[in-house]
Amino acid sequence: LLILFRTDSPAAAGSAGVLRGLPYLSRSLPFGALVDRWDRGRVMVLCQLGRGLAMASIPAWLAFETLTVWHIYLVCLVEGILFVLFNIAEAAVLPRVVPSHLLPQASGANEAGFGAALVVGPLLGTFLYQSISQAAPFVVGAACFVASLLSLLFIKTSLRAERPPATSGLRAEISQGVRWLW
Repeated sequence: LLILFRTDSPAAAGSAGVLRGLPYLSRSLPFGALVDRWDRGRVMVLCQLGRGLAMASIPAWLAFETLTVWHIYLVCLVEGILFVLFNIAEAAVLPRVVPSHLLPQASGANEAGFGAALVVGPLLGTFLYQSISQAAPFVVGAACFVASLLSLLFIKTSLRAERPPATSGLRAEISQGVRWLW
């Protein structure tokens, strides 16, 4: 809505969606191999911090009347990259925080929450945009990322992967992932 309001161009608004989704299509395998090597809890915390800061930059730039479409595009790209990293790390840590016999229910609950957010989020964002201000949905979005980050800090279980040191290079692990998908 913000891009449409500023540019009156559906193509410009669609470009933001492409930038948001591009990392999911192009970076999932390399990011998966990297997340396997990193502390997943730290990845998740840093992703939510980055997503919150990126989202909060929009109302901040709006307040100073310096927001550009290019800034929004950058936020979409950063948010897309951090979403992919978070999503991969989240899927990998689920078995560490949920007993194995409850894993199917926990996975289902995660997917149901994600699906509900996909339905409710745009409705709430539109309501906030139209009834409060152009900045309101971005302020609420940033607050949600901060709340998620804070909830991650209360997890007592170690989210580090118990994994022997990598014996193959990153490229070999990505190739292995491609073969597995094929």
